[in-house]
Amino acid sequence: MSKQFTKPAGLVLSAFFMLYFVLWKLDATILGWEPNTEDYLEKPCSIWHDNVSSTNKTLSTKYIVPSSRTSGLRSLERYLWDGPRSNSDFKTVPPLFEVNHNARNITDSWLLKPNLTTTSDRYFMVIVVKSAVKLRRRRQMIRDTWGSVNTINGKRFAVVFVVGKVTNETLQNEIALESQQYNDIIQSEVSDDYSALPDKVLSAFQWVTFDLQNVADFYGFTDDDCVINLPLTYDYFSTNQEEFIKSNAMHCAFMYSAAIGPERSGRYAVSTKTYPWGRLPPFCHGGFTVLPQQLMVDIYQQAQVTKRYDMHLEDVYILGILRTKLGRGNDNIKIAYADGKRGQIGFYMGPFVWHLGHNTTLFRSAWRVVFNLMQVTTNQYKHEGSWPSSQLVRAEFNNRVEVPQDLDTDEFFSKNFAGLLDKPPVDLECS
Repeated sequence: MSKQFTKPAGLVLSAFFMLYFVLWKLDATILGWEPNTEDYLEKPCSIWHDNVSSTNKTLSTKYIVPSSRTSGLRSLERYLWDGPRSNSDFKTVPPLFEVNHNARNITDSWLLKPNLTTTSDRYFMVIVVKSAVKLRRRRQMIRDTWGSVNTINGKRFAVVFVVGKVTNETLQNEIALESQQYNDIIQSEVSDDYSALPDKVLSAFQWVTFDLQNVADFYGFTDDDCVINLPLTYDYFSTNQEEFIKSNAMHCAFMYSAAIGPERSGRYAVSTKTYPWGRLPPFCHGGFTVLPQQLMVDIYQQAQVTKRYDMHLEDVYILGILRTKLGRGNDNIKIAYADGKRGQIGFYMGPFVWHLGHNTTLFRSAWRVVFNLMQVTTNQYKHEGSWPSSQLVRAEFNNRVEVPQDLDTDEFFSKNFAGLLDKPPVDLECS
């Protein structure tokens, strides 16, 4: 009896440890953007950036060890990746989406459109923030923080918000005044309701395709409860700029999902009539996705001839189904920081984005991190960032940027962040 029991138990235990090892290796290779403690202690010299070695900035030696993932902002990073990349390409999409219909635009008219200045250098990245008319407070927080960026190391950024049409006259008048003041609102005839979110986002694709055209190298899409890590975004996409444009692929900078099934109940439910298959195509979750201009045009052209029926999940529909319908397999979807070169700065700078929901305290904490990763300059203000990466990231912001009131970052960073010293500690020798 005991022999019959112990042998299967031993096999199960062996399989468990083998699975654990495989998953650990996947985490190490795909999420290699977060060094572990052993890397710090055993290979210190390979991870210092030569250009910063002479800086007189000093940080406590405690920064050689990553802060806990259960503390502060770090507790959110566990959600930034969702399983290994898919090894099997989707060759087609469910029947309803496979049929091509007569081409039509997502919207026939615009209520509000920004006028981006393109007379000087082209934009490096235009970031489109998905919002709703009633959520002015969220938009203002972005404008007062990371959304007020003008340039990083000379490369131009722009931030705009896409909203839909509302029937409330007061709200419409308010958004019109907001647009007049800030020149950063895209509003079409598409409804502002959540059920129409895919069309609202695709209206921004239409705006890029026909109105804005080819004025930027990259377009980022994010939500209005997110803080974008501008220095990391700049470093990674500028380092791989030419390669990524040629590859015509999107990069999931928040979460990449492969081989997950559609939910059949709740807010994110998808009906079996619309999507009968048990697995969704690989897609980027909506927190932050970066696309080159040509891929946006290609996807929009698919949207023109595809009926979405009641598919209301914009990331699944646009970045999964319509992308798959292009017939290019998974070559056009990548995991940010798992594909391409690591970047030139050489210091840990956190994730690409913090998705923070309605928590304004966490929002400002994340902004405090981003602010101190850079040297920030406005017409009236200059701040030397507390993190050594600031020696290599010189950012110009407009004058409305919110300066964190408490710039004593030592204790804050130890609880909320992980990184490296600006030079190896004296007791570690470089060979």
